[in-house]
Amino acid sequence: MINETNEAEIPFVQCLVTCDNMSAIRGTTCYLPVPKARVLAARGSVRITEKLDKKVIQEYDDSDYMYRQKYLKTPLTRVAWVQNYNKNGGAEISNFTAIDVGKKLGFDVAGYVLNNDSSAYRVIDQADIIIVNNLHAERKTEFVDRLIRENKPFIKYDHDLCEKDLRVYKHSRLNIFISPLHKKHYVEQCGQEIEAKSICLPLAFDVDVWPRVIDGRIKNSVFVPTYQKCRDNALEYVRNNPDRSYYVSGSMMPVGVDVNMLGAIPYVDMPEQFQKYETVLHLPQSGCAGERVLFEAVMSGCKVICNDNCGHASWDFDWRDDRVLRPILKRAIYQFWREVERVINEL
Repeated sequence: MINETNEAEIPFVQCLVTCDNMSAIRGTTCYLPVPKARVLAARGSVRITEKLDKKVIQEYDDSDYMYRQKYLKTPLTRVAWVQNYNKNGGAEISNFTAIDVGKKLGFDVAGYVLNNDSSAYRVIDQADIIIVNNLHAERKTEFVDRLIRENKPFIKYDHDLCEKDLRVYKHSRLNIFISPLHKKHYVEQCGQEIEAKSICLPLAFDVDVWPRVIDGRIKNSVFVPTYQKCRDNALEYVRNNPDRSYYVSGSMMPVGVDVNMLGAIPYVDMPEQFQKYETVLHLPQSGCAGERVLFEAVMSGCKVICNDNCGHASWDFDWRDDRVLRPILKRAIYQFWREVERVINEL
């Protein structure tokens, strides 16, 4: 039964532990505060084995989005997620991870494709909130005009530095950037008027896809996963460090003594690639909002050589330490959906 020994305390509930890491500390069953138990249940780390009293949930947990509709029978929050679904880069991978978590938490998320016919506007017309992501499409201006004209509530969730239509940051209810460098860039572009409604959150990651492996790496090896993005800088590094062996993804590579071209590597095979090499080299030629390859490398156990053009390098936490980075990334996507819920509650 729920612990009622002290009415001033949040009640505890019995849980079955379903996560190996947690079971090593807590055992097969444990008692957790109701809000924490629901969060961990949403993540799949525990299963609540007691029936939660509706009064308890309303008193302690009603403002929490976790499983609200399951326990309180409230309608699902309808979210229209707008992005360019014709691409499959880092932003798209992050987005789909975020959407998967949002659906598990009880959000009704529907994709909106900009270049579809006007009937697709039904998706955003029926939404409680709109997530506006990267807008690389022909009908972008028409879409932004409509958002502003009809005063649609939306959150700008950005993944790059190439958005030129600054109206989306000025008219949004919230701007979510993926690094301090990213936020600084658009505050400078738009002015201080967006500062108060702009936050930074690390981008969405499925951290379990990137296991940390130390042993079995090629000695003195350097992996270059995105040579085209950092061509001149990478070439200079190879010239100045000829004592290392280089392994380059893609169909282009710098000229050097021990440079090996790997060809195109499917993204699903990248975790295995990172586990082969000691160091990852990523030196973009121009500013980038984030560059998820940095975090992928660190979580895989690699050392990282990068420059200040990488947005993720601007974080003030020790992102080069997997023990620091991994739990931060694991929490970030839940923080994202809490921000979405907060904005909805303020409408």
